[in-house]
Amino acid sequence: MKFTKCENGHYYDAEIHAYCPYCENMGFESDDILNTMSRWAETSSYTLNTKATKGNEKEISQINANSSIKPNKDSININLLEEDFIFDRYKIITKIGEGGFSDVYKVKHKSLNHIYALKIFNQKESNSDNIATICAIQTNNVNRKDRLKELKKLFFQEAYNLAKLTSLNVVKVYDEGVFKNHAYILMEYIDGTRLDKIIKNIGNFTIQKTLDLLEDILTVLVEQELKNIIHADIKPNNIFLRKNNTFCLIDYGNMNNNTVKSYTKEFAAPEQIDNSSSLLITHSSDLYSLGLTAWYCLTGEIPNIQKWDYKIPKLSEYRDDIPNELLKIIDNLTQKDINNRYKCAIDALNDVQEYKDNKEKPIGAIKATIFIAISYNEAFSNIYNTLNETAKSLNCKCIRMDRLDFKDEIWKNIALEIEHSDIMIADFTNASRDCHANSNVITEAAHARAVGKDIIVITQNRPEDLPFDWRYLPTIQYEPSKEGLEILSNKIYNKLKRLIN
Repeated sequence: MKFTKCENGHYYDAEIHAYCPYCENMGFESDDILNTMSRWAETSSYTLNTKATKGNEKEISQINANSSIKPNKDSININLLEEDFIFDRYKIITKIGEGGFSDVYKVKHKSLNHIYALKIFNQKESNSDNIATICAIQTNNVNRKDRLKELKKLFFQEAYNLAKLTSLNVVKVYDEGVFKNHAYILMEYIDGTRLDKIIKNIGNFTIQKTLDLLEDILTVLVEQELKNIIHADIKPNNIFLRKNNTFCLIDYGNMNNNTVKSYTKEFAAPEQIDNSSSLLITHSSDLYSLGLTAWYCLTGEIPNIQKWDYKIPKLSEYRDDIPNELLKIIDNLTQKDINNRYKCAIDALNDVQEYKDNKEKPIGAIKATIFIAISYNEAFSNIYNTLNETAKSLNCKCIRMDRLDFKDEIWKNIALEIEHSDIMIADFTNASRDCHANSNVITEAAHARAVGKDIIVITQNRPEDLPFDWRYLPTIQYEPSKEGLEILSNKIYNKLKRLIN
């Protein structure tokens, strides 16, 4: 370490800070924050002098094993920080939590009087969490110095991840830095209760509250996928219920350089435990952990996935009031085979919201997307509903032109939807006595054929009444009656099953 004395008489480490961090001109060299933190990761942590720090009345001793400045006899370990201790611009109110390598304090800004949560790096080898946490760094065959260096880098990864996220259901980050050679992250103070403590008090969640939990956290996971962030440790301990009745996800310091550094085995995905240092960890792993968290909230039981060989017991074994729709959603979140889970958070979120708001049956892990080219008037609603329900039974998602929310460039966007779909079902029923099939249907089907999509043609008319260049295709003729729609459903089911398998 190289100590420098600024013009105001403060000592600071010049190898870490470009300017004195205690004066008004504190700061880092522009565009050099990552290098600054990397240099800090190479240094050793040291203790703070509480008597010297209170009120900032005396200079703070800079203490390090490699430093020529000797420890003050009143120095204590950083994990003994007490009430009214002044850490930079923040007065400590109380300690509110701790993890494997950090402590969290409720603090007040000295001049603004605003309450924050201050997370301070603290090099501990273990924590007293009642749910066992596995740190991959600690289990690898690396020496303590290298392990500590990794932990230091991982500490700041949380701030970088949180800074990218804007969701209201994720803890906010305001600042990060190094003060007296102690790294810190300044975050939102969450006025609420941790999820695991709620369950311990009340036993389990209601159906509605579980749907609220899934919806709130899935909105975060949707944004994570867009920003290429993986949480890697979703569990009840990392979710808070705010006083405003919304759920908030915390603790984003679990991934570094696309590698999982820590996870909690009770809520980890199978691929996460089996390949903790590989690139097989995906956004789907977070979906699995969220599904297990919802399972825990409904049962009040901590999962034992390794004992179960990842075959999660059915919720119906614990409660008989859980609707089949919610059972399906959680089952599709917690599939051992990643290919049988929801492929992305938006699919799961759509299922939750459709069931929660409209009582629609969930699709589950989508196996195919089907574009329904059909006349968009009320007379065809029953036909569309029949096709949609049949597709859902095979875990297929249906989209329809008049259900799409386009404000401009309608046909360009419709073309993209068709291209992103796997199959098209086109209803060539004459729209009226004097014309052939709806012109929009013909246009959509023509584009699907041009880009090589599988097309299923249906019609209420005779196949020979189809437009000339469509008559050679196999066609399903149906009646719009109740019995006719049941027959149509069976035929569509068999066609789709062959196409998606």
